[in-house]
Amino acid sequence: MRILSVASEAYPYIKTGGLADVVGALQNAISQRGIEITTFLPAYPGLEEAEGLELVAIPWAFERDGGPYLDADGRDWPDNFARFAAFGRAAAEKALAEGYDVVHAHDWQAAAVIPYLDQMSLVQGLPRPKTVLTIHNLAFQGQVSFLQPDDPARHNLNLFDVYFGSDWLEFYGHHNLLKAGILHADAVTTVSPQYAQEILTPAFGCGLEDILTYRRPSLHGLLNGLDLEQWNPQRDASLAAKYSARTVKSGKAKNKAALQAHLGLTSSGAPLAGLISRLSDQKGIDLVLNAIEPWLSAGGQVALLGSGDAALEQAARELANAWPGQVSTTIGYSEALSHQIHAASDFLLVPSRFEPCGLTQLSGQRYGTLPIVAPVGGLKDTVTDGMDGFVMSEVSGASLQDALHRAAALYADPKALLDMRRAAMGKDLGWDMSAEAYLDLYSDLIASET
Repeated sequence: MRILSVASEAYPYIKTGGLADVVGALQNAISQRGIEITTFLPAYPGLEEAEGLELVAIPWAFERDGGPYLDADGRDWPDNFARFAAFGRAAAEKALAEGYDVVHAHDWQAAAVIPYLDQMSLVQGLPRPKTVLTIHNLAFQGQVSFLQPDDPARHNLNLFDVYFGSDWLEFYGHHNLLKAGILHADAVTTVSPQYAQEILTPAFGCGLEDILTYRRPSLHGLLNGLDLEQWNPQRDASLAAKYSARTVKSGKAKNKAALQAHLGLTSSGAPLAGLISRLSDQKGIDLVLNAIEPWLSAGGQVALLGSGDAALEQAARELANAWPGQVSTTIGYSEALSHQIHAASDFLLVPSRFEPCGLTQLSGQRYGTLPIVAPVGGLKDTVTDGMDGFVMSEVSGASLQDALHRAAALYADPKALLDMRRAAMGKDLGWDMSAEAYLDLYSDLIASET
């Protein structure tokens, strides 16, 4: 069995978010089982080849300043649709030329591989590999205004006219890469069972719920795992003190003291809540900013790391200015600081309005940092209220305040806190079960005749 994993990012090569972590960890988990898997990425500036990784050079699309999706000013590249369509075409060419059994496309950025595989296999008379499309976040779909037949941009895509119609890319006056992939992949997966159910509804389906319901027999919710080597408090070189479940109490105390000194937080016995996130409405950051005052008034602390919406960034800065010594706001991202906040914090805030899977709550549990999560998507699948974290009753500021109140009560009971920390650290958070589920899916697709 030979797998081509097609993605726009993969840790540790290029990362803007959780997609990279999942793609990188899945590659490791599959290859460790003796299966040949190659991850196919755009050749962004500065990337170098590595074992199991192949880069495709498309200079006009990817050799530019800025990030994979955004320019230096934080705006979407206006030609993202064309850029990642070209990437999908290159992936299809490789898959057919080298005879891969399965092409696994990740999110809208890789979805174009599916129509290109269909067209190229027909033209070349070659068998088409089986295809899997994983939806990491349905809110991002790779959409552009309808490309008219005489539009040079449409001509440059080198797809037959049929692929621009409603059976493929066309979607209510637009062309939509993710829609085409969902409709025609042999299997569609999401990154948690709960999210697979949610996206069939108007509340979470982002306009694609009817198409997803149509594909429901081929829709699978496979829970993400955590890279246990990347996230390991016993070996983490970023930490002031390494620790295990047995030494979690003293280890977290040392890391907490180090982080407080580093961030200018008051050294005290108060509970510390970490927040490591993209700053957006999806992540519920406004809920935190509006609900956190009782926590702070009672002496609690917050260490925030993230970037995103300019208004939320400013509000986070203002919160730190209003509560010196209790709130630290770091705008941007640092992998080392992320690990340090995980190790130092007592609780981790993840009040997302929707969350396909989420990895922060898993890494929090791995480090004995109890997540406080909204009851959605993978958060609901991975956190058991009162056992290994806290689950809000609903997505609201009042529910978040209630969860924080319960967390503070637990913090005041050192034995109960230690027991819950150890329960969280004792969970099986790795990729074993998910990797086996993906291998079973690949095998079933290869064995099928359709």
